[in-house]
Amino acid sequence: MRLLLSRRGCDVRVARCLADAFIELRDPPQVVILDLMLPDGSGVTILRHIRHLGLNIRVAVTTASSDLDTLNEVERLAPEFLLRKPIDVTQLYRAIPEAG
Repeated sequence: MRLLLSRRGCDVRVARCLADAFIELRDPPQVVILDLMLPDGSGVTILRHIRHLGLNIRVAVTTASSDLDTLNEVERLAPEFLLRKPIDVTQLYRAIPEAG
């Protein structure tokens, strides 16, 4: 995904866990591609944090989860996109505006 977005002209930063994501949000990006399954917790925590602070960040959630409670909470937090895994590249590009 990093390679695809870099080729599209995006400046890509990667956070592999919740702790890294909170650090990256100190300098908020325009777009976050957020996986719900992180090694140290749920990506819902990051989405909740973004919404609570009112950050002007476009959020695309990626998931293979079928857990209805989790998906309902994600829906309530209103990400701009929900990308089901495996991710379709066309849908990914719709979620991420082209740099330039």
